[in-house]
Amino acid sequence: MNKSIILSIVLLFTFISISYCGINTIVQNGKVLTITHSPMTMIWFEQQVVLNGMKTNIKPYCKSLYGWSPVVCTLPSVPACDTIRLYGSAGIGATNLQMLSAFNCTVLA
Repeated sequence: MNKSIILSIVLLFTFISISYCGINTIVQNGKVLTITHSPMTMIWFEQQVVLNGMKTNIKPYCKSLYGWSPVVCTLPSVPACDTIRLYGSAGIGATNLQMLSAFNCTVLA
């Protein structure tokens, strides 16, 4: 009986402590992409738009205040894309996370 109670408590704690990690919303306003994500603070290694598996680096055009959400990308021109990809870590020693979200960019030159 004790083992089943302990196992139940451990499973309950595990399910409660697992949090959502990913891209919440993407908004395109002209040549500006605003990407909100969870967890709230991230160290970004890569920020990309993807079209049929072909990745385009947009990191030089993106800023996030101290790594906080949102990431705001002011692009010189918006390429065609079907996915937004962010790759980073929640902190030093934390697991690296790849976040993908389907998004069709409105192409602007």
